[in-house]
Amino acid sequence: MGSSLVRRLVTDGEQVAILRLAHDDARALGQLSREVEHRVGDVRAPDTLTGALRGVDCVYHLAGVATAVNAHSRHMCAVNVDGTGHLMRAALQSQVRRVVHTSSAIAIGIPDAATPVDESFAFNGGDFDHAYATTKRHGEEIVRGAVAEGLDVVILNPSAVMAPGGSLRHGWAGLVAAVHRGLLRAYPDGGVSMTPETDVADAHVRAMQLGRTGERYIVASHHLSYADLTRAIAEVVGVTPPRVRLPDAAVAVAGLLGSAVARVRSPEKSPFLTRENAVLMTRTMFYDQAKAVRELGVRATPLEPAIAAVDAWCRRAGAV
Repeated sequence: MGSSLVRRLVTDGEQVAILRLAHDDARALGQLSREVEHRVGDVRAPDTLTGALRGVDCVYHLAGVATAVNAHSRHMCAVNVDGTGHLMRAALQSQVRRVVHTSSAIAIGIPDAATPVDESFAFNGGDFDHAYATTKRHGEEIVRGAVAEGLDVVILNPSAVMAPGGSLRHGWAGLVAAVHRGLLRAYPDGGVSMTPETDVADAHVRAMQLGRTGERYIVASHHLSYADLTRAIAEVVGVTPPRVRLPDAAVAVAGLLGSAVARVRSPEKSPFLTRENAVLMTRTMFYDQAKAVRELGVRATPLEPAIAAVDAWCRRAGAV
């Protein structure tokens, strides 16, 4: 999402500085890397942030660890919670004019209904032992504390994002590659709100311009069952879609087996399907972006071009 937003900002004529880790070559930006200022730092290291924010007017905070695997919980806490706190304090000290904080729809809660839920949904993430949901929620609580101290922050809650890049093991690109290669023979019974990367980038820009301080805005363009999502991917990449529906019990058993494997592997090599991820795959997690449409003017664009862009990235990465 960060690289997509940078492309949008540069196209809009903005003067952009990126914060990157010392070992990150920012290759996701491609040639665009030469058109932005590079500032080296780490949200986990607060002493690097004051200098990184020097002369900065507005901040888009997208740094985060996004995975449904609890094996990454320590890293998620360090970045999604502590890192957010470090950045909010640095923004207050540097007198940054405005911040857009990228949270997640899962910080709203984990619904299971065909009717999309909005920002008023009662958070239930703590009921599921799901580290990503709880760390993103705790990050929002830190943001609200900074708002109370006088920092102007708007919160975005994107649903699942169809975007090139990320992890082929734990990201949505991995699903596209699996469908393309014919490795996915069945689909779970749940559903997901999916948003093209360009819609998310546009929502960030609109939130910076129009969002109300301290407010949350869900960004969720399309509501799809996993049957519909895998069918859409198959149509774009030109293969036969999976036709077998996996019963919830089978997904749960596979998740338990995946968790057993995860306990003896490094987090990076953990299976995608674990106990905590199986919970998400068997629920219908639809979110309502009506507030963002009404107040920010966000709009839903077709998902197919985003799937095609992810498939092209998978080809370049050698995954297809």
